[in-house]
Amino acid sequence: MLLNHKAAPVMLISGVAKVTPKEKILENQNLPPEEIKQIDPSKIEVGRKAINTVGNAKETADWVAANNIKSIRLVTSSYHMPRALVEFRKHLPGVTIIPHPVFPADFKRDNWRNSEFTRNLILIEYTKYLLASIGK
Repeated sequence: MLLNHKAAPVMLISGVAKVTPKEKILENQNLPPEEIKQIDPSKIEVGRKAINTVGNAKETADWVAANNIKSIRLVTSSYHMPRALVEFRKHLPGVTIIPHPVFPADFKRDNWRNSEFTRNLILIEYTKYLLASIGK
């Protein structure tokens, strides 16, 4: 986790369901128990307002402004990163955004042509990216 590697002093996890406790989020990271024990939960804030990418960007912009933050690491899936960057850059002008893509196991990056799930996901994300890029 980025906090343990000193890549970020604090973390906002945006768009978390109202019923999901912070501890459950940490459990779902598939980290070794010893690494979870090293995480300081006071360094993690949970945003519960966002329900989509635009909402994540707005929620993050509010948090960044409230905490006088100048740069962020944007952590999201690799296939979602291009669209997320478009939305976050719209809502966080002047803030340095460092992409930090993650690679979900069910996303067949190297074999995407043979995975109907991955092909469909790429097409959907690309369409959403195009719409976000032209401001729709």
